[in-house]
Amino acid sequence: MGKPSKRRAQEAAERRRAKRKAGLSNLLRAGFPPIPPAAPIYECLVLRNLFDHGIGQVVIARELSRGQIAVVIFLLDVYCLGAKDVMFGVFSAAEYREKTRFTADGSFEPMAAPAARNLVEGAVEYAQRCGLAPHPDYRVANRIFAGIDSTSPDRPFSYGQDGKPFYVSGPWDTASSQPSSAPAALTVSTT
Repeated sequence: MGKPSKRRAQEAAERRRAKRKAGLSNLLRAGFPPIPPAAPIYECLVLRNLFDHGIGQVVIARELSRGQIAVVIFLLDVYCLGAKDVMFGVFSAAEYREKTRFTADGSFEPMAAPAARNLVEGAVEYAQRCGLAPHPDYRVANRIFAGIDSTSPDRPFSYGQDGKPFYVSGPWDTASSQPSSAPAALTVSTT
């Protein structure tokens, strides 16, 4: 059997984009569970030097009943886009360690849960002030914050690069994935 035609591949990609725009969420289809506010924090991790890189993961994991761990990994763009991507799952402790083994190389550091919440929500609010919406799955994934106090962060966060929005196009970004409603002062760079 041969490769699908270029036209078919483009049509399939357009259908996926249309579903995304319609607000159909992988999290909703997968049934990401509500997180009880009393669920203990398993761990919160953040990419070291996130603000030097401008983009990186924030991992928030909570213990559920029966030894399961709910985890949300936010791909956070603190220079511009806020919550650029969201990944999630509910795993056993062993599965969780396997899925998040990328955090074991020393490039991640622990962060207090209230600070992690403030970091993520602050990046989303910054992007919204720039006219950019968070990833469509963010509104469901933020269930991970249930019961986590957000009033006093460990440390203050400032977003943008030198106080201004700065979009860096990643290796998998296309012209259609760049912000469409960016403010006039937005600086764009390609890598």
